[in-house]
Order: sequence, then structure tokens, then C-alpha cells
Amino acid sequence: MLLTYPFIAALLKWAGIAYLPFISWQLARPQVIGEESNRPAMKPLSFWQSAAFQYANPKAWMLVAATAGLFMTSNATLASIAIIVIVFSIAAMGSLITWAWVGAALRNWLGVGSRLRVFNIAMGALLAATALWLATL
Repeated sequence: MLLTYPFIAALLKWAGIAYLPFISWQLARPQVIGEESNRPAMKPLSFWQSAAFQYANPKAWMLVAATAGLFMTSNATLASIAIIVIVFSIAAMGSLITWAWVGAALRNWLGVGSRLRVFNIAMGALLAATALWLATL
């Protein structure tokens, strides 16, 4: 579809770029004291709910669109598709393991004082900077 209608890739790119500042604000914004008490308690997602939720991930769809636009041709072979799937699977596994390890290592450290607040502001700023960088490509 992206090869037939290239404007869809551009639309996905700009929608994703527009969404990133919103996410960065949600991450970095100050939390209102007592805000949690006004919200209903949420249960963590189950394994299957988490797996299904990945299909709603806009960053993943942007990655798919970019990959399809750059590496897939109209006459893609099963071998070229398999190579892309294998490379992405290895990269995703390495990334997930790293994020899980770093998250576990930072859990206690971020629980002290205002470290979590500073961390969230820094991550929000980096995400907003990423949106600006993507807009220049």
C-alpha cells in the first residue's frame, strides 16, 4: 500500500512527529498532587492484552512504514522479507533485554527524592528533541 500510495507514508511520518510532542508532554508534565486518587485503579495488562496492545503502538507503525518504504520493493522475494524479519527480531530482542535490565537497575534509584521527576523531564525533553530531529529529515 505504501508503494502504491507514497503520500500515506508521508502522512504517517507527520502524524507520528505530531504525536511525539504530546507523549513528551505527558511524560514531563508536573503531576497534580492527589491526581491518582481521582482515577479508578487500573489492573496491569495481561500477557495477551499486552501483546495485542503492540498493534496500537504508533512508533511501531512508523517503523514499519519507514522499513517498507526503504527496503521493500514491488517485487520483494520471500528471502528479502525473511532477512528483514530476522534482523528486526534480533534488534528487538536486544533492545527489549537492555530496556528490561536498565529498568530493573533504575527502579530503586528513581524511588529516592526527586530523581524520578528529573528523569521524566529529561526523557520528555529528549523525546521532543527527537520529534524536531525527525521533522528535519
